[in-house]
Amino acid sequence: MITAKFVEWAPNVARYWPRLVKAVFETLEMVGISLPIITVGGIALGVGLVVISEGHIYENKTLNGILPRLVNILRAIPFVILIAAILPFTRFLVGTAVGVPGAVIPMIVAMIPFVARQVELALLEIDKGVTAAALCSSSNVWGCSPSTGIIRGSQTRRTLLKTLKTSSSSKSLRLLWSSR
Repeated sequence: MITAKFVEWAPNVARYWPRLVKAVFETLEMVGISLPIITVGGIALGVGLVVISEGHIYENKTLNGILPRLVNILRAIPFVILIAAILPFTRFLVGTAVGVPGAVIPMIVAMIPFVARQVELALLEIDKGVTAAALCSSSNVWGCSPSTGIIRGSQTRRTLLKTLKTSSSSKSLRLLWSSR
């Protein structure tokens, strides 16, 4: 499997080849376990950060004061320090703090805030006019009829009109609105 030329060129790699292969598979196992959890948790937290922020669907000043700060704190902690800080929590959850199971929990705790912040920033880049059109075309929670798109309630109507007037895509939305 390993040729003489390779042993001459990289003797340490040849000597530790079985350990290297095992380490690669353990790394893939850690990433394979943690990546789906990080993705789902990060997207959920990112959407949560957006919808509770000021001027959005479920505005909540209390949660909006706590969650973004918690995300910022977790993003600021270096990974090695985070591993040591949540060692008891890791042992409680998986029974060990070493090996693949012991590394997965800190990876998840460290990466969810990063993904959440990226999701939050991506969602905040969406034009307000697009958001208003989406709310009124297929939603009933915020005062719009799902079948007709007719706005009910004066507060919702005022909010939508204000958004349409200030939006960069308001011209296209007005054309879409008039075609109904």
